[in-house]
Amino acid sequence: MQKYHGNHGNAAVRMWLTVGILIFSLSVALSSQADADSNIMDRMVNDDRQLARFEAIHHVKKSELDRKKEEDYEEGSSEEEDYEEENSEEEDYEEESSKEEDYEEESSKEEDYEEESSEEEDYEEENYSGEATPTCDDGVRNQDETDDDCGGSICPQCIDSKTCNAASDCRARACVSNICRAPTCSDNVQNQDETDTDCGGSICPKCADTKTCAVGSDCLSEVCLSQICQAPTCTDGVKNQDETDIDCGGSRCPQCADTQSCRAGSDCVNGVCLSNICQASTCIDNVINQDETDVDCGDSVKNHDETDIDCGGSRCPQCADTQSCLAGSDCVNGVCLSNICQASTCIDNVINQDETDVDCGGSTCPQCIDTKLCSAASDCVSGVCSSNICQAPTCSDGVKNQDETDIDCGGSTCPQCPNDKICSVGSDCISRTCSSNMCQASTCSDGVKNQDETDMDCGGSICPQCVDTKLCNVAPDCVSGVCLSNICRAPTCSDGVINQDETDMDCGGSTCPGCADSKTCNVGPDCVSGVCLSKICQAPTCSDGVKNQDETDIDCGGSKCGKCEKGKGCNVASECFSGECSSNVCQMCSLSSFVNGGFESGNSDGWIVGGGKRKSILSSEIQPKDYFPGGLHYDSSTATQHSSIVSSKEDTVLKSLMPKTTHSGKYAWRIEDLDKGGAVSVISQQITNYFCLNIYFAWLAVLENGNHVAINSSVMIIELKDETVGDTLLTRRYDAGAGSNGVDNRFKQSKAYFYTPAWQIEHLSIDSSRTGHNFTLTVLAADCRPSGHKGYVYIDSFGGVAP
Repeated sequence: MQKYHGNHGNAAVRMWLTVGILIFSLSVALSSQADADSNIMDRMVNDDRQLARFEAIHHVKKSELDRKKEEDYEEGSSEEEDYEEENSEEEDYEEESSKEEDYEEESSKEEDYEEESSEEEDYEEENYSGEATPTCDDGVRNQDETDDDCGGSICPQCIDSKTCNAASDCRARACVSNICRAPTCSDNVQNQDETDTDCGGSICPKCADTKTCAVGSDCLSEVCLSQICQAPTCTDGVKNQDETDIDCGGSRCPQCADTQSCRAGSDCVNGVCLSNICQASTCIDNVINQDETDVDCGDSVKNHDETDIDCGGSRCPQCADTQSCLAGSDCVNGVCLSNICQASTCIDNVINQDETDVDCGGSTCPQCIDTKLCSAASDCVSGVCSSNICQAPTCSDGVKNQDETDIDCGGSTCPQCPNDKICSVGSDCISRTCSSNMCQASTCSDGVKNQDETDMDCGGSICPQCVDTKLCNVAPDCVSGVCLSNICRAPTCSDGVINQDETDMDCGGSTCPGCADSKTCNVGPDCVSGVCLSKICQAPTCSDGVKNQDETDIDCGGSKCGKCEKGKGCNVASECFSGECSSNVCQMCSLSSFVNGGFESGNSDGWIVGGGKRKSILSSEIQPKDYFPGGLHYDSSTATQHSSIVSSKEDTVLKSLMPKTTHSGKYAWRIEDLDKGGAVSVISQQITNYFCLNIYFAWLAVLENGNHVAINSSVMIIELKDETVGDTLLTRRYDAGAGSNGVDNRFKQSKAYFYTPAWQIEHLSIDSSRTGHNFTLTVLAADCRPSGHKGYVYIDSFGGVAP
């Protein structure tokens, strides 16, 4: 068999050499052609390489066949089986030889084909048909391999660092970013000696509850039952959770008995843990156990080194206030004065209460200064506590201190603040704009000409339009819409621009004339007609709710509309439903009670006129009733000669300092003459059964000042009384006493005279409870008592409507 195998190998070698010689001859023939292209030479080189590849494959297969036959021979396999296998191998070899013969045939065809087509295409076809069947050891990535000769569904799995598509392509079953990686405890694959994915075994962390395990050490709980990690308990016979010994100690399980392991006294039944072993309780173990009421004491006797009963000293708790002590350490508050424990204070030179340093910090005492101990920023005056030390303030301590306006910015020391930080003045801000105590970004109200403003905070595309005299570039920069020589100009009612508050071009609003019908409007006054409907000026009517045309009031009176109700405006009685028009108002009440109230008859008809000599009567004693006919001081000569009707003209004494001597109409009445002489004059009128709700009258006064005391000076009196009930509704009493104490702010002074610079309008609203009553108006004027200085009053417009 060895001989057969050797002969067979030699024949194969001879065959491969023959194929090589044939291919080489073909190469020489092709290269001798005069029009051979350099590309053909390249193909010949490739043919040589292909031959070498076939020889290498043959060598490998021959070596494998020899090795296999030797193994079979040594194991004593039957010759028949060996021979069959040898025949199988021989058939494979003959198949390879057949492929070589096919290759020779293809090479021969190439020579014929070159005459019909290009050399390039012939060679490609030849090369393709000459490839060997892919295998998992051909050094080429083919079939569905993910790397050379590994990966995919056919070849072995790849080692680390080889290319892969899935975990199944890798020997370690870890494919990360298409590269086979060494197994880890975080690759989401159960590999290495893991008992569950990425946990258990000798390498990876222990597994959580419910994960697969082999032994207890695979589990965090150290408990593995039925190959599943179990949750730890205090009865599982394993030291787990935070137990200090098996099933005792820690935060979950019962305390441990004496001699068991512990970490702290709380792990032990007796509360004593020494050298990590639970100890039996004693009276010197510094623990409240047995039947002790406090640590190793509680016998209600002052013994050992106690400073008071069961407190103080080295063994027992500190003593409360008022109990005996030897030192501060004996006391709860750390303060021992005159051998008595004291209550803590903020001046006891001891860190007690919740102080962070001696007598400072905490919730009770003052804040601590720099370098003192602290727990929080609130313990420090500076507001800065770092490493439990109060620090001096800085501009980078994250605290608003010093004179900062916000945290670490603003004020005189720190940098300026960015937008939205707190500020006091503009200089606190980077933008230098502080509004409502906040640093602001550039705006149209920051007092700075920025953005595309044409003047400070106005004009341009962002800010409001500019008012007159401000700089502008174009008309839209101006409120007025008028920009001339780069200056916003005041709007007019003839500039051809809708500006000011015009509702249409050069009309409407508060400045320009009303707009004609069909022009735009906002309210009635924008229109000549006074009627604005749906923003359009309308023609006037007698039902438009506007006083227009020649109406005397809204939609009534005049030549076009109907009559007016009471209280509406009128010019003549025929414009009123009541047929009564008084003072241009339609009346319903009767004003006939007033007789010649405005003296328009040119005399004193309807009035009672009186007068007399003052003599030695003091100002305070003057009473109007004494100077009417029948009165104590009445003198008919004075009554008829010292008062008179006056027409509208200038006062001959005060001249232009006072208004005309009539308030309305042609006439008024002057009480007392313009001369000195110690006279008193008076006038009155009573209106009876008065049903209207208003009484009006007007007056002017002149009182000459003779530097007399008030009781001797000139004087005036005005009274309006309800005679029906006997009370006074209005009293005005003024005198010209020295120092102007006898007059009020109705008066002014010019040299020796006190005078009213304007007509004084008196208006009394008559309560409905007084309707039908009788009312009397009385006015008096008197010269001074020594008779050397005058006083007089004008009266007009006594009636029921406003004068």
